[in-house]
Amino acid sequence: MQNSNWLERRKHSMLVPKDSHLAVLITRHWHLYACHARPLVQQRFWIIGIRLIAHRVIHKCVICAKMSADNPQPIMAALPGFRVREDHPFSVVGIDYAGPLQMKELIL
Repeated sequence: MQNSNWLERRKHSMLVPKDSHLAVLITRHWHLYACHARPLVQQRFWIIGIRLIAHRVIHKCVICAKMSADNPQPIMAALPGFRVREDHPFSVVGIDYAGPLQMKELIL
């Protein structure tokens, strides 16, 4: 490590246990600092079990949950045979009636 061209703080990064609250705070800070990307915390800190902590932080992040949500696609029903059969226009026409309509004339 003495001959590497890394910075001193990267060569001798701080060791943080995964059970500490400091590990969660560091991971959350770097998650927000990187604009909700998956940051590389290992450049400054050596957190044991970082993958589990990062997964928990990202899973609890509301913005990341909104950004990764899939839009539900409706499942379309099968069309009836007369709708997909090739035929002349208006050979099959359906009309919906709302029942007997009562109209009242206005006398002005």
